[in-house]
Amino acid sequence: MSVRVVTDLEVTEAFKAVVAEHGHDMIYSRDLEPGESIYCKYVVDGKPSCLVAHILHRLGVPLDYLAVREGVDATRVLGRCGPDAPVDVTGLNISVSVRAANALSAAQSSQDAGHCWGSALARYESWMVF
Repeated sequence: MSVRVVTDLEVTEAFKAVVAEHGHDMIYSRDLEPGESIYCKYVVDGKPSCLVAHILHRLGVPLDYLAVREGVDATRVLGRCGPDAPVDVTGLNISVSVRAANALSAAQSSQDAGHCWGSALARYESWMVF
């Protein structure tokens, strides 16, 4: 499988496009199914659900790749986890910089804390100072 190197600028543009599409004031929420403990999910009903899922899917990451990694933070989903926490990234068709992976993880944490996607974008941008 060919892996496409995604630039930091492409990640940033995808992030901004998702926020523009859903609104700066968008606050992620969903109802938990009986027995579920993970609030934020990458994929629900075959569609991207959380902020990071929307961004990664826009960049070309397959939804089935994300769906089997529910509960794993963005840094690890992107294979940026270090030798002490390996994650199988078989099927990941993009590569992003460590900085972008860490910034996406910070944005994901902002979303998971109940902040709007505009605030998550600001947190992401604070990690991505060019």
